[in-house]
Amino acid sequence: MSEFLSMDQVFINKLTEIVKANLSDENFNVKKLAKEAGISQTTILRRLKIIKNKDITEFLREIRLQRAMELLL
Repeated sequence: MSEFLSMDQVFINKLTEIVKANLSDENFNVKKLAKEAGISQTTILRRLKIIKNKDITEFLREIRLQRAMELLL
């Protein structure tokens, strides 16, 4: 049985993969995320606020902190 993801989950997964692929780039920021995702910063901001109730920088920080925690463990 295949699992169907909602459009919101697909959006979050796409952003997460882009951020994870750029973890080694210290200068990776919201502008670069938007460019790689092919979506405007405003659209990303609005959708993240609706889906996760977070802004873009919180989203980026959370993924970076999760990776740091994995490395520490």
